[in-house]
Amino acid sequence: DSKQRELILLEQKRLDNNLYIIAVLLPTACQISGISVATQYATRIFEGVFQIDNQYLGAALGATIMSISKIIGCLIPFPFLNRNFNPTTMFLIGIFGTISGNLLLIIANAMGNSTWLIVSGTCLLLLFFEFGPGTVQYILFGEFYPENAKNILNSISFATMSATSIIFTFTFGFINIPWVPFTIFAVGSVI
Repeated sequence: DSKQRELILLEQKRLDNNLYIIAVLLPTACQISGISVATQYATRIFEGVFQIDNQYLGAALGATIMSISKIIGCLIPFPFLNRNFNPTTMFLIGIFGTISGNLLLIIANAMGNSTWLIVSGTCLLLLFFEFGPGTVQYILFGEFYPENAKNILNSISFATMSATSIIFTFTFGFINIPWVPFTIFAVGSVI
């Protein structure tokens, strides 16, 4: 009886350790899609691509486009969540879209900052992140973690998401060749 109890405790500890690893790796994987940079820099990106003399108007236009993309991106998954849509399929569609957005941004920067490709790539990235990696991670946070560990694992996941967001955003600012980070993000999304 005590040997069986030891095996159960050992299995529980292994499961707990795996959950802690998932609580760190899942948000990191979602952030490597480039969403942090897209969100943090979208206003600046849009401000720069529209050749508007008034920088405040350009910034307002950029913020508006980014916000509309985020709102639409948050609304797109809603009907699918209520219909028992397979989260794995949703995640894969979202990953494909984020990779497509990153590829458009790579092409746009390689071609000399093509305005419409930059706008399209950033919007695709913002839209599909919410459809795939963004939504699925919240489903996992809410449903995957066991009740007795949900609070601590959610805290670890959100702290990791914030920390990786800061790291990726600051790293992007130090890379002088704009297409390089988007290539890293596209490869990261594939992985």
